[in-house]
Amino acid sequence: MTSIPLEEIKINNMTKIDIKKILFAVIGMPEQSKTDLLADIIYRKTGGNALLVIQFVKYLWDDGLLWFSFHQKCWQWDNRTLELKSIFKNAAELIFQKMLFLPTDIQLMLKKMACIGSQCDITILHLICSDDFAGRESDEFSNVDTAVDEGLIKKNASKYVFAHDQIKSAAYSLIPEEQRASWHFWIGKKILSSCDSEEEIERTIFLIADQLNRGKLSMKEEAELISLIELNYRAAKKAISSSMFSNASHYLKEGISLLDETRCETHHRLWISLFVSYAETEYCNGNFENVRNTVNSIIAHAKSFSDKIPAYKTLCLCVGSGKSYRRAAQIGLDVLGQLGEHFSMNQSQVTVMAEFLKTKFLLLGKDVDIIMSKVMDDEKMLAIMDLLETTSLYCPRYTSCSLVLRIVQLSISHGVSVNTAYGFAYYSCSLWYLGDVCNASKYATFALDIMQRMQARQKYCRVYSVLYSMTFLKTNHM
Repeated sequence: MTSIPLEEIKINNMTKIDIKKILFAVIGMPEQSKTDLLADIIYRKTGGNALLVIQFVKYLWDDGLLWFSFHQKCWQWDNRTLELKSIFKNAAELIFQKMLFLPTDIQLMLKKMACIGSQCDITILHLICSDDFAGRESDEFSNVDTAVDEGLIKKNASKYVFAHDQIKSAAYSLIPEEQRASWHFWIGKKILSSCDSEEEIERTIFLIADQLNRGKLSMKEEAELISLIELNYRAAKKAISSSMFSNASHYLKEGISLLDETRCETHHRLWISLFVSYAETEYCNGNFENVRNTVNSIIAHAKSFSDKIPAYKTLCLCVGSGKSYRRAAQIGLDVLGQLGEHFSMNQSQVTVMAEFLKTKFLLLGKDVDIIMSKVMDDEKMLAIMDLLETTSLYCPRYTSCSLVLRIVQLSISHGVSVNTAYGFAYYSCSLWYLGDVCNASKYATFALDIMQRMQARQKYCRVYSVLYSMTFLKTNHM
């Protein structure tokens, strides 16, 4: 990937001279001594912060402390009155005061937009504000235009964006703290109820889950809480599909936090799904201590061995990432043994060659279409295939080879899975190692074809790394 050069631009605070130049240009006072005094006051009140300077001048205008005298044909202000104004510690405090002068309708719109975040899609803003302007839609657009003219928000393509995070903070602070949960709850329910299909819910799942999570204190019904847990799980799965593992962990933690002891019993399948997914995402995030703690909880509370299998797989990966390869391999082999697939840690070369010849015999006369004619759907077999691949990563050479050959054998007898592509890639390398370059190339192509047909994107890295590190080095001259 080509790196993009980044240049950090540091913007220092404005000096008195900078403020004076701006004032002189804006209000056009011919007597610079008068603007000197005003610039000095503004500098002391704002510390030269650029955003504060701009907002403070607007605040003075809104408050009637800076006005244009048509009699004297120039701008006027009272220095002594300005000196009495308090020093604002940050822009949010100043903008908060300014927003109090805005019409109630505009304040309401800004508060709802602040609940969404730093930016809000135009259709979402219209949806959550439509009830406030029923029958007078023109007022709604007028309020948006006013907020844009005031420099509080700006339009960016199909979104409205707060001009600064401090402005968003100020708008949000207009909502009393004890009422914020109910605001978020209302917005989340409003967006969810507007979705006419599962596809629409999927498109806005992050926004809906975020709003309802922040409004969960307003939920009274048990069904609402269970629905929120399920929404968090759906949001996490969508985040995982985009490799947003940190976001996925956040949604899973939110869902888990709502599962008390009673709900764990009455909704055990949901509990298992959340905990297994959380262990997997925390592994991807590199939080191995969280992985171990989560896996221990699953093993302690799961009602069946099949519920524990995904947790053992994640634990195997976690331990292997800590370079404890033998221990990781033993975890995988122990679980495989309980599933009826028995392998020793130290397989002999004779055993491996026997399995190799068996696999070669099973493949006689079978092209990729015949192999792909049956897709594996048995949950136990799918679990075995996944564990065979994972465990093979940490085993000694001959044991690893035996596990992968078993993947190919099960694919022929029970149907293909996403693990089949890796099995054929490894089998191709074995043929290449034994000097059978022609068949090595053939089954390497099988591996790629199966991976594409199964849409096994999660296997791309592993399959390609195996093939291009061995088979294709000799069969494909690049």
